[in-house]
Amino acid sequence: MRRLAVIGLVSATLFGCAEQPSLQTIDASTEAVAFRIHGRGLAEAEKQASLYCANLGRVAVLGEVRRESDEISVAQFACRR
Repeated sequence: MRRLAVIGLVSATLFGCAEQPSLQTIDASTEAVAFRIHGRGLAEAEKQASLYCANLGRVAVLGEVRRESDEISVAQFACRR
C-alpha cells in the first residue's frame, strides 16, 4: 500500500505541472524505478529516484540511460539497501 502511495505522489508531482511532462514514471517496484525523460531531465530523474528509493529505506543508484529518440531517454535506477 505504501508503494502505491509513493508512486501516486511521484506521478501526481510529475504529471500535474505541464501538458507534456519532462519526466514520466514508467516502472516502479521495491527494487527499481524507471523514468522516461523528455529533453535534459536526468538531474530531475535522479532527484525523483532518490526520493522514491528513500521512502523505501533505500538508496537510488543509476543503472542505465537509454536513448529512445533525439529528445527522449529512459533512465533506470536500482533501489539498493
